[in-house]
Amino acid sequence: MNIDFQWHDVGNIGEFYSEKIRALRNVSGVYVIYDRVEQEITYIGESHTGRLYKTMTRHFQRWKNDQTPYGYDRKKCNYVIARHDAMVDWIVIESILAIRWFETYLIERFQPEGNLQVTGTNSY
Repeated sequence: MNIDFQWHDVGNIGEFYSEKIRALRNVSGVYVIYDRVEQEITYIGESHTGRLYKTMTRHFQRWKNDQTPYGYDRKKCNYVIARHDAMVDWIVIESILAIRWFETYLIERFQPEGNLQVTGTNSY
């Protein structure tokens, strides 16, 4: 399967997310986070509950009691990416089975560090 990502800037801290990203409220699908500094995909995730916007943007919010100025829940995953260094892409999918299949396919294909740290394995 050939995948042509269309990367979108996340923006800087304090800026509103773009209209395209905000349009992801109330939809389900798979998202991909790309670190433009490291030039690699760092995380692949999904939301099958109609919360793609919230699920994806939580990666760029500071968590309560977290000392980093940006990042992800460090208890689950050690990768940290600054919002201004991140780019994202997504695909809206309504079927839970299709979402889970596509997320697993992308993780197996790209093996992003963030996903491997969460599971502690290279196997999905």
